Amino acid sequence: MPSRVLAVLSSLALAVLLLGAAPAASPPAGAAVVGGSPGTATVGDPADSPLPRLALTGNGACALRADGTARCWTDQVTISPPSGIFISIVGGFQHVCGLRPNHTAACWGDNLYGQSSPPAGVFTQLTAGFRQTCGLRVSGKAVCWGDNEYGQSTPPSGRFTTLSASALDTCGLRPSGVAVCWGDNNQGQTNEPSGAFTGLTSNFATICGLRPNGAGVCWGSNFSGQATVPAGTYAAIASGAQHTCAIRIDRTLKCWGSDQLGQVHRAPGGKFETIVAGGQHTCAVRVDGGLACWGTDQSDVTFPPAGTYTTAAVSAGQDSSCGIDVDGTLECWGAGTDPVVTEEPTGAFSSLSDGGGHACAVRDDGRVRCWGSNTYGESTAPVLNATQVSAGGDHTCALKTTGAPVCWGRDADGQATPPTGVLAQVSAGTSHTCGLRLNGTAECWGSDTSGQATPPVGTFAQVSAGDQHTCGLLLTGTVDCWGTDALGQTDAPAGVFTDISAGDDHTCGIRINGTIACWGDSTFGRTTAPTGTYLSVSAGNDHTCALRTDGVVVCWGRNQSGQTDVPAALG
Repeated sequence: MPSRVLAVLSSLALAVLLLGAAPAASPPAGAAVVGGSPGTATVGDPADSPLPRLALTGNGACALRADGTARCWTDQVTISPPSGIFISIVGGFQHVCGLRPNHTAACWGDNLYGQSSPPAGVFTQLTAGFRQTCGLRVSGKAVCWGDNEYGQSTPPSGRFTTLSASALDTCGLRPSGVAVCWGDNNQGQTNEPSGAFTGLTSNFATICGLRPNGAGVCWGSNFSGQATVPAGTYAAIASGAQHTCAIRIDRTLKCWGSDQLGQVHRAPGGKFETIVAGGQHTCAVRVDGGLACWGTDQSDVTFPPAGTYTTAAVSAGQDSSCGIDVDGTLECWGAGTDPVVTEEPTGAFSSLSDGGGHACAVRDDGRVRCWGSNTYGESTAPVLNATQVSAGGDHTCALKTTGAPVCWGRDADGQATPPTGVLAQVSAGTSHTCGLRLNGTAECWGSDTSGQATPPVGTFAQVSAGDQHTCGLLLTGTVDCWGTDALGQTDAPAGVFTDISAGDDHTCGIRINGTIACWGDSTFGRTTAPTGTYLSVSAGNDHTCALRTDGVVVCWGRNQSGQTDVPAALG
């Protein structure tokens, strides 16, 4: 069934973490991939990979425009970024690094310790500390460069799913969700608490993480109360020098710790998608793409330039396609009689999944809204707060904020009866469903007539359920598919990929250089991908849509109902 497409907005620059950032060694990586299921589209949703598009330095800030170019302000050391397109950026004290569409790193600013001289090769995530930078290879290996006085640039061996660097230390998450830190331990920074986390954020000497249930936990320096997390359920958290801010599940802000420079009481109202904290200031991107900053006003750092710092998202269904515009509103197109098109709800949404006959989306407050066909109750969503939703053939599955899966709709083959426990991602196909455990293990349930619900052994960063086949993205970046291969839909090409989407009888993926490759049934040209570089791809029944690095949505394949005629707002 239609697969996930996302628009990315998160931040790991001196600290950001999105709920659900879990196993991933390929972008959507950064704070990792847990989202991404057939038909899923997210804007700044933890469920997908969020690659950071907002970065704060010691006295400045940088952000990626909707077209992928970087804009920096106030800090004269980093104010002139290199030209070209980036898919993510992170900031250290006086240096900034970004990932190009081909996933190579480029850095600028202070380079006294070599922190702006990245090694060659491909990375899936970057994180910048005081005078060190670290990156995650496709294999999950951590590589660091720059200052190493306290061992902060000497990571331990083994695989990681995400990294976060602070002043004099660096931390990472293992595939199991366990935190490992190295470097200076003067304030207890490397005394990690036990248990699983969905992501990490660190700044100076304070490290924070979110548990799978959305609870925040911080350790290290607590001089101003910045490590004493208020009770609540959070979708994102960002650690500053002596303050911490978080986005609640309803997308409003909560800050605590030092308020000497307005880091706490100046936090604005409204709803936000992503947040990042610098030393004494914080910036966050609103759901409409606007940027707000507060705290210290040194060098006008809290006066960001005007512009939109987000992008659109798209999800391909059967005779329809749906997208999320930069202001969070939904727009669906295709057959004029299709209820997915005619009954689209109003309001602001963070993620979307077009299953074909019905579609579902997650509102900014975490509530799920479904519309379209409801023959089996597939559009009758239960009352819950969710981080991700995936619409299948005649059923729907979602992940609660606790990570527990919930499904509803047709259950003739057990596709709406999920296993117990916590999942990092869920993907609903035609008559089966697959999910990822926090350790990257794939688990499927429902119809298994062609072996589509019998996943192979391996550690995955993403899984996508189609009609009678399923594909997964391994931590190595290679694609492994299982189920029927009648039309070549499981004959994945060799190479490293960053995104994968299983449609009805075809599959598409994004290679490490940003180009798209498709395989399987080529009827209607659905496997003839356009040129260009892309962030995400969504394979539907007979057509496919993808999000280019410049924010433009492109669709191809069958168009008998106008499902590939992208509206002007998204094209």
